[in-house]
Amino acid sequence: MRIPIEPAPHPAGAAVSPRVEPIGGPESFKSRAYAALKDVIVAMDVYRSRADIRLDERRLALDFGISRTPVREAMAQLEREGFVRAVPRRGIYVSKAWPPA
Repeated sequence: MRIPIEPAPHPAGAAVSPRVEPIGGPESFKSRAYAALKDVIVAMDVYRSRADIRLDERRLALDFGISRTPVREAMAQLEREGFVRAVPRRGIYVSKAWPPA
């Protein structure tokens, strides 16, 4: 991968620091986590058990090999779309209302 480097202008004409593009893949960790979680939620049989299905943010982050922040952001987006519901001081649960509103 070639990183374009442009020298940043320096007012005194002394040392110049290179201006580099941020390194990253085509998708962010948040969008990857979002897609993976959504695929799993859509594929699961939420009505098979009466018990609520709780998503563990820490465990998911470990399984994905990323920090908790992108997982938290992905779950917030899934909540806005109706796939999960957040219960204060309890956790995040998969919604049983299908299709999500």
